[in-house]
This record gives sequence, C-alpha cells and structure tokens, in this order.
Amino acid sequence: MIEELRYPLGRAARGISEANHVSFQGLVDVHAVHSAVFQLDTVAGRLPQLLGYLGRCLQRAEAIGFRDDPATTLLEAQSGLVGDAAALEPVAAHLERGLGQLAHLARRN
Repeated sequence: MIEELRYPLGRAARGISEANHVSFQGLVDVHAVHSAVFQLDTVAGRLPQLLGYLGRCLQRAEAIGFRDDPATTLLEAQSGLVGDAAALEPVAAHLERGLGQLAHLARRN
C-alpha cells in the first residue's frame, strides 16, 4: 500500500517543484495563470481528503517502536493531520474564488 501512495505523491511533489522553477523564467499570460490555478485548486481541494485518510491510518497503527509514549505520539500525529486538513479547506475556497475571477479574465483575452 505504501508504494501506491509514495509514487503519485512523489510525482506531484516533483511537478510542483518543476512549476516553481518556471517562476524564475519570466511571466506567463492570463490563460497560463488560469490553467495553473485550476491545477492548484484541484490539489488543494483533494489534500484534506488525503490527510484525513492518513489520519485514519494512524488510528489503526500499532504504537510500537516510538521513543516517547507511543499512544500519545500517535494521537498527536493524527490530531496534527486532522488540523492540517482543516487548515487547507479555506485555502481551497480562496483558490476556487480566484479561479472564478480568472475564468472571466481568460474569456476576455
């Protein structure tokens, strides 16, 4: 199961890294910005679901091999993932609004 998560997440991370490198090459037009924000909106909208899934995985994890109190460590990690998922929801909402505004601009150009 870990490979099924690691490979697509690795590709996504490399893709975002490559997109960040494009930012050093100059400006792009409104259509390219719209396309990029569309992709980011998709990513931001799906991350909370993935983080929630990972948190649920921690609910079932065995607390062995941890340095500190294993049960507390797992609970804190799970709580952190739930918090991360919740924190991303407003980001996704902002990107969705921005995408709507960009759609109007992209149609005009």
